[in-house]
Amino acid sequence: MPKAEIRKVGRSDTINGISCEYYEAYTGNEKDMELCVADWDDIDASENMRNSFMAMGEMMEGFLEQISQMAPMMQSNDNPFAYLKEMEGYPILSRQFSNGVATEETVLKSITEQDIDKNEFNAPEGYNKQDMMGM
Repeated sequence: MPKAEIRKVGRSDTINGISCEYYEAYTGNEKDMELCVADWDDIDASENMRNSFMAMGEMMEGFLEQISQMAPMMQSNDNPFAYLKEMEGYPILSRQFSNGVATEETVLKSITEQDIDKNEFNAPEGYNKQDMMGM
């Protein structure tokens, strides 16, 4: 699926005490998403956190591309992380649209950076790895 075009719309807001600028994502003439983007410094995001979000955006972009190849009817441009470089900030509000109507809204309430024990990422005992393509 082609990546949506992102447009800065010249509107600003304050959400949960954080200033942000609005962007809209379009596929052709249809609005897919509306984002209110805060400056990284305004959400107290470290460079490590910024890099993690950028990497997550790239991972999600690849994941959504793979899904669209396996199931063309499941194509989606609903990846707010895909535009982080273009927007130079973090979307503290994200609205998804379908046929001109907002269908979902996500709002950042708070952000905390902390170390997570690597064991938290291990599969629970007794779980076995399965090849999803061999099902």
